Amino acid sequence: LIDGAELEVRRDVGGHIYIGGLNVGAQRPDADDSAAVDWFFGQGEFVIRGGHLSWIDQQRAAAPLALADVQLVVRNGLRSHEIRIDATPPADWGDRFTLTGRFTQPLFARNGDWRRWSGSAYVNLPRADVRELRQYLDMPFELSEGAGALRGWFDVKNGEPAAATVDLALRAVTLRLAANVEPLKVEEVQGRVLAQHTDEGT
Repeated sequence: LIDGAELEVRRDVGGHIYIGGLNVGAQRPDADDSAAVDWFFGQGEFVIRGGHLSWIDQQRAAAPLALADVQLVVRNGLRSHEIRIDATPPADWGDRFTLTGRFTQPLFARNGDWRRWSGSAYVNLPRADVRELRQYLDMPFELSEGAGALRGWFDVKNGEPAAATVDLALRAVTLRLAANVEPLKVEEVQGRVLAQHTDEGT
């Protein structure tokens, strides 16, 4: 249990993920990094209360995202990992949100080898500004404007997204469903979007 931790999560231009300076995104991480990540995901329970998290995405060249009052709970079993994050973004970005994930790994895989994890994740954004959100996330369609509520369920297979279901209720929306069509501007949109990734495409 850690109170008031300050943590930096960074993705470099090569796509490697660093958490607190540890490289968890390399295909073959350094032995010290690998051991530290395996140790973390081998703990029965790990809790951070009232923390601060900075997300720096050098691959997207996006502005750093600072999250306040971060509550993180990680529970690990022999082959399972459960993660929950509650955090408050900047006021112009949106309201406090929740992210949860439940994953399993093959029996003889390393605890920290998340590229072999499979399972599901859920995110709930009660209020979000799409213009801010799209700086940090890829979406199955081009959504350039809009503000409102979003929630999504995501299937993960071997560390890669396999399918997504997204409920949305947005106002003042500009979206483009495909690259070869004109943008669509609507006053309000509500609905559900489903996407699936296969070998043939999305």
